[in-house]
Amino acid sequence: MKKWIAYAAYRCEIAGFATDTIDIQCRYFEFENEAEIEPALQNSPTHTYLNEAVETVAWIYVKCLIIWDFDQMPKHGEEFGGVHVNAHEIRNLCMPPIKLLLAKQAPENCQQFERHQKLSEEDIRICSQALNEVCHGAYARPDWEFATLMGAEKSEAQDLMRKLDYVNHNAYQNRQLTHEQVFVLHHENHMTDDRDDAKLLGIYSTHVEAQRQIDTHFKNQLGFNQPDGEFSIDCYEIGKNNWLEGFATIYHGATMDADELRALMPIKKTDTEKAESIVALGFPIVEPVLDDILKWMRDINWPVARFFEPFLVSIGAPLTPHIQAILKTDDDVWKYWIVQNVIGKSPALTQIFMAELQRIATKPTENKHKEEVDLVAKEILDELNAN
Repeated sequence: MKKWIAYAAYRCEIAGFATDTIDIQCRYFEFENEAEIEPALQNSPTHTYLNEAVETVAWIYVKCLIIWDFDQMPKHGEEFGGVHVNAHEIRNLCMPPIKLLLAKQAPENCQQFERHQKLSEEDIRICSQALNEVCHGAYARPDWEFATLMGAEKSEAQDLMRKLDYVNHNAYQNRQLTHEQVFVLHHENHMTDDRDDAKLLGIYSTHVEAQRQIDTHFKNQLGFNQPDGEFSIDCYEIGKNNWLEGFATIYHGATMDADELRALMPIKKTDTEKAESIVALGFPIVEPVLDDILKWMRDINWPVARFFEPFLVSIGAPLTPHIQAILKTDDDVWKYWIVQNVIGKSPALTQIFMAELQRIATKPTENKHKEEVDLVAKEILDELNAN
């Protein structure tokens, strides 16, 4: 018999009503064949319990996300979603071609790293890729713990994790995945005996929805309304077309200041590789240079603008103050492209700027009319009315 670990997605029902909450749960099996796992997950009894509001909570099986087998149960190493694995085991969880790369170059065990040893850039890249493949973001441990595991002093961890994050983001460039942000809601109670009680409450498609769950459901429930407790919403990026290579990669811990980011920004309108690198870093990491990115939207025909357009649209509402500043400028050509290719393609921004679109469409200035800003505003409004 082989031993298997399976991660499966479950949706939450509270008092018989479906919620937007999803949980990723780990299951252990001993079967001869992998094909036996899916039926076992489907036929497992539904997990139910009473929450703090004495409502029945049920977790309903949805989909098996990732399965792997191992010769013996992991005994030590970093924890990913409740499963302890070491570097040797991590590399065997990765999918080709990363798996082949790691098989040749990854360290057999994290313990090979002496406490004061400096990691080479190649070691960082390999370990970062391994981490990214199997780290299910909702369960990621603090960055410094992983850095310490990889042989760095705690005081060195921040610099090491910055390097890990940087090469990790760039590793996406050749993977042709479609990325989307998700928002993971946690609650933490600070205990009197120097312990913290942390709970994962759910995974949501927007920050607004996660905040809405706090305001309408969680914050008034027993256990969540204590003065020593707090909610947090972490931003993650998900490879939604490739579940088998990992659920989510946490981005909230990565930071780069404006000067570091500007050094990576395009200089010429044909610097598409630099534009791709900035996009790969993701939001909110690039927030300090959003104004710089938006400047490249002065002409959608520029090659770099084609890279930035879908990225800006995916950011949505957080662009509001930056776009407001652009709409106050005298550059009506720039406004044309922003209205047509950013606001008009983002449902969130369209709603936020609805009044402004109506004003432009009905009472344009002479120059806005000359540059046809009013026409694109009217097209956006007409399409909304038609739908």
